[in-house]
Amino acid sequence: LEIRGLRVFDRDGKDMGFISDVELIGNTNKISALGIKHGFFGKKIIVPYGYVDRVGDGVILNASKNEILSLGK
Repeated sequence: LEIRGLRVFDRDGKDMGFISDVELIGNTNKISALGIKHGFFGKKIIVPYGYVDRVGDGVILNASKNEILSLGK
């Protein structure tokens, strides 16, 4: 499953941007974090994979938009 480019939503359904990068654990296919391009200027936020609730047509996070944005500070 290719997840780069998928839209990302917080737990309340608010649009967070899209997946720009996928960080893997070593030489495995296990994901450690996702890079999300957010906002008009495309600021990138690195989100640990533990914040992912589910992946389908988009990526749903298990935290609020404010909680996710605070990771980028």
